[in-house]
Amino acid sequence: MNRVLIVFVTLCLNASCFGQELTPEELSAERLKLKNYALCECLFYVYKEYDSLWIRDGSTAGYFETSHYAIDVYETVRTRAEAVNREVYKSYDNSPLGLMKCLDFYNSRELDSLIKSFDSEIIVENVVARRPFPNHERRSDTTKPDN
Repeated sequence: MNRVLIVFVTLCLNASCFGQELTPEELSAERLKLKNYALCECLFYVYKEYDSLWIRDGSTAGYFETSHYAIDVYETVRTRAEAVNREVYKSYDNSPLGLMKCLDFYNSRELDSLIKSFDSEIIVENVVARRPFPNHERRSDTTKPDN
């Protein structure tokens, strides 16, 4: 009996997420997290030889843990960030321009297109599961209703 109940509850929970779509705000937030992940990966590759800050900093992992893309998406973005690191950016006095390179990558149409191409790779059920319950909104006013 307990197994039947567990299966029933699991099916109901899955059915409540089935067919739901992301709101435009949720889609935008997921895209931004992946874009920020790409910037963190780029900075890691640019500065890993000079400073261990990027190795110790947990921002890349934070964006990975809080966004909801399929795992292979992160590998693709990481590979692209690594390729950006191999591009040569030099100033007039031959100083490295690593931050400029990563910001150009971050603001590029190429990255925007790449991220948009992964919209179908968002695990919608994970995003929907984080939504607040609709009947638990706070009232904006504190006055008592007239009787």
